[in-house]
Amino acid sequence: MNEQMNLTNPSPLSILGAALYDSLILIVILLLATLPYTLVMGPGFEQDPAARLAFQLYLLAISYAFFAWFWLQGHPTLGEKAWGLCLRTSSGQVPGWLHLNRRFLATLLSIATLGLGWLWVFVKGQTLHDQLADTKIMRCA
Repeated sequence: MNEQMNLTNPSPLSILGAALYDSLILIVILLLATLPYTLVMGPGFEQDPAARLAFQLYLLAISYAFFAWFWLQGHPTLGEKAWGLCLRTSSGQVPGWLHLNRRFLATLLSIATLGLGWLWVFVKGQTLHDQLADTKIMRCA
């Protein structure tokens, strides 16, 4: 594949810029996704712990689907595309389900550490979740 020959390491700021861009898009998607859930569950659903947990899992599944839809096809997310980046395995291949699942779970760890997983990019040139998942954000020229 010609694209693999043109893969280079991006700057930490471009990785963080793409992540910020994708975060803003995902926030809009999640806000829109709350509408059907709240219409079905009705007002006050957040008072029921089971309904609140179901809502959180629903939003998590939508987040997973957003990223999986792009990455499993070998396409960059909208943020990655805007910054000229793409996700690949450490060997330069399009990630499969195993890499995607590991990266998504490791990203939750990066979120749980209040973003320290993303700041890891300044130490190692890649985010902590990419290192744990054996993936890399690359500049795709």
